[in-house]
Amino acid sequence: MSIRVYVDQGHNPVNPNAGAEGNGLREQDIVFEIGLRLADLLNESGNYEARLSRPTADTQLGTSTQTSLSARVNAANAWPADYFISLHCNASVNAEANGTEALVYSASGRETTVQLGKAIESALPKFAEHKFLAKVYQALRIEVNQEMKSLEKFLSGAAKSLKEGGKMVIITYHSLEDRMVKNFIKAGNIEGKAEKDFYGNITAPLKAVNRKPILPQESEIASNTRARSAKLRIAEKV
Repeated sequence: MSIRVYVDQGHNPVNPNAGAEGNGLREQDIVFEIGLRLADLLNESGNYEARLSRPTADTQLGTSTQTSLSARVNAANAWPADYFISLHCNASVNAEANGTEALVYSASGRETTVQLGKAIESALPKFAEHKFLAKVYQALRIEVNQEMKSLEKFLSGAAKSLKEGGKMVIITYHSLEDRMVKNFIKAGNIEGKAEKDFYGNITAPLKAVNRKPILPQESEIASNTRARSAKLRIAEKV
């Protein structure tokens, strides 16, 4: 009997639940093509049977982010699939970083972080398993909770709500968050693209109070290890 693999090409072609865009590329288009090729390779092997969440480029799943995610999982479970693979393109401040592939393995109806770790164990670099697993779990949490979109909404709303001279203090805990906050303070948008008025002045609603982020002291990290990645930035409404 063939092993059933459900290949989920992350996101929808358009909102709701569209993917990230940058440099003229769209995440949903890239993972769609990867999914097609992966499914072909699996089906041609004779040992696997693959199904796609988006068999065509214009396949739209769900009417919201939540129902879009649910539709994929429900389809895989209804089949039922032995493996569920979700494909995404993730950003990184490191230009040489390679993409991450997340594989979720289901056994006896129980999905645990331990099972996920074992499923991707062979792809992890030796002697750094825990470090890379932490990044996988973090990426899953960020995507499921839509943390980056929530942060973008917060920054926009906070800038509008502050009175002139009011201050906004934000602590970030990873580089993607910090870059968004830094760009928004600098330019008024998360891309960091400054808009200027007729006289060439930047029209951002905030100005940085501290040029560089404030980092925790060694004594604080010693008493609270979670503080080691924290960066504090302060902005003032202009």
